[in-house]
This record gives sequence, C-alpha cells and structure tokens, in this order.
Amino acid sequence: MKRLLLAAIPVIALYACCKEVCEDQNLLVRTQNMQAVDTDTVFLIRYKPYSRFSEKIDTVKRYSLVPVGGTTQPSAFFDYLDFNYDWKIVIPALNKEYFISYIETEKKPCHCEGGKYRAVKRFELNNVKVEGSTVVLN
Repeated sequence: MKRLLLAAIPVIALYACCKEVCEDQNLLVRTQNMQAVDTDTVFLIRYKPYSRFSEKIDTVKRYSLVPVGGTTQPSAFFDYLDFNYDWKIVIPALNKEYFISYIETEKKPCHCEGGKYRAVKRFELNNVKVEGSTVVLN
C-alpha cells in the first residue's frame, strides 16, 4: 500500500501542476465602448456555415439586467459562440448588426493530457479578417 501511494504521488503532482485547458475553444464575443443599457437585449442568430447568412438555424435572445445607473455603467456582455457555425449578432438599442463567418480553427497539442484540441485561429467580422479567437463588438 505504501509503495502504491509513493508511486501515485508524482503522477498526482504532474496533473496538479498542469493548468492548461484542453477542450475545444470557441469564439469569445465581448463588447467595447458600450453601456450596459445598450446591451440589455442582444440577439445571437446561428446560421449554417458558408451559407452567406441565408440558412438560419436558430435565434437566442439574451437579456441582461441593467444595474442602477446603467446609463453610465460599461457593458459586461460576453458570450462564447460555437465555431462550427456562422453568426449574426444584433444589438437593437444601437441598431447594429455584426456578421461573423469563415471561422478557421487549428489543432493545438495538449501538454497535460496529450492529444489535441481545436482553437479558433481567425475569422471574418463584417467581411474583415481578424486573427485570434476574440470578437470585439464596438
């Protein structure tokens, strides 16, 4: 029993030290230069990829509570979007629409567990190529 415990300690220590997340990483969407009252209602519309936003799959209406004094509070809106679809984000209070498409992913090695996971490499936001996995709406 003592030998088993001694053999398990290095394995447990190795996994305890590893902080890397090895799950597929979707698009992070966040706002910049918007007030909380502007993003109290946001529509996330999912489309079939490469359909040029003609084949809608579904729509989610996101509500956020506006804190007291919300006209001066910055927006805390953020969400993660599945990289397997194209997306249209509508912010009615600002009369703005954002189109996210041509999402490219890459496989990255997982140093903790071995294996690989997928992460967003680049995408198009309103027909402009953007590197990385964060969509900034402003």
